[in-house]
Amino acid sequence: MTTRFEIPWMSLAIAGTIIAVSVSAWVDLGLPLTAQNAPAWGARDAWGLHLGQNWRLLTAGLLHSNLPHLLWNLGPCLPILFLLERAIGRMATLWLTIVCLVIGHACGALTQGGTSVGFSPALFGLIAAFAVTDWRAYPHLARLGLIYLCVGLIASMRFADVDLASHVGGIGAGVISAILWSQRKRPFDLMVLALLPFFLTYNLPAQASASWSFESDGLLLTTHSNLILQTAPNTRCMASHPTCIRVSTVRASRLHDLPVWTEQCAASLGPVTATRCQTHHPKQLCQHLRRGLYQHSICLTSKSTRALSAFSVLIPSIELIKPSDQTQKQSLLTDALQAHRLGDIDQARRLYQSAMEKAPLDARLPFLAAVLEIDFGNDLLAAEKLALKATTLDAIHPDGKALIDEIRARLKP
Repeated sequence: MTTRFEIPWMSLAIAGTIIAVSVSAWVDLGLPLTAQNAPAWGARDAWGLHLGQNWRLLTAGLLHSNLPHLLWNLGPCLPILFLLERAIGRMATLWLTIVCLVIGHACGALTQGGTSVGFSPALFGLIAAFAVTDWRAYPHLARLGLIYLCVGLIASMRFADVDLASHVGGIGAGVISAILWSQRKRPFDLMVLALLPFFLTYNLPAQASASWSFESDGLLLTTHSNLILQTAPNTRCMASHPTCIRVSTVRASRLHDLPVWTEQCAASLGPVTATRCQTHHPKQLCQHLRRGLYQHSICLTSKSTRALSAFSVLIPSIELIKPSDQTQKQSLLTDALQAHRLGDIDQARRLYQSAMEKAPLDARLPFLAAVLEIDFGNDLLAAEKLALKATTLDAIHPDGKALIDEIRARLKP
């Protein structure tokens, strides 16, 4: 008596879905898929999971970087899927596939991080499950599957761009699922295992750091994500997440209006020293740093509340470096202006004094020295004396009289 052949509809549906999604992504994004563009179609990436997009553990398995990658995964997997569907049923095969896929990618996310695509965690897991459940029925095929796993793991160790942790996680998930199925034969148990990773929160694993420097303003950022340059100045955004970083710097004098945020930060910033504070607005979180006359704002904008709370993870380091004025030649005046901008009062005073001794008729020098006292020194009497000297040297100095009026207004009780 011959056994009726049944079409493995679930296996064909799984394979068809993988082919359709991969080909659609290739048409949209081009070949091959890269770490920069693949997250747009659901690749598993560290920041996506960190922001709560756990569905990427499943969709990543439907994507493949190119045609050889797709054939390498589906070729060995289809016969295993056919046999498993025949042995344990359609729904159990579906949930077993999802278990191996999501747990495998979850292991890769928690250990190696980065961006990953591919059905290989499910491939390794299904082969391991087949070896456990159908060892007696197909002993030669089960041995062949184990040999394939060994070769695949060795290859995973030798190639840096292969997600070894996902493969190992898939194998572990396949073995556990197969043992559980052998004991209870309930698809519900597999469904619970498959859904567990979706309820976990994934912390961002260690990522390769990149630096973003603003040498002219004296600012250096360290970022833990791929950020793409934008048309807006000093703005970079994540490749596939609505999260951007915008950096702005102003050089302000106390004779002029300071940025709006300084009113919120006045208490913590202080008058001179390099200090910082934080402001929060809808869809935006900013770190503000003040060093002398430099007012830095590093703002993270996102629709995701969790993205805003991850500011210190995305930007783990904000360093102040020595600003560079590459267009200007070194001189006493430029050195004094730089010390002035940085709030280094004693150094700026010495340099302004040396410059005035060398050029006693230059009205700019006492004027700037007076501004220094107003900006940082709070010695209004010395500032008034210097401002009067500037107007004496240059009676039509455009800002001299205004400076004197400002000083005298402050001196009034």
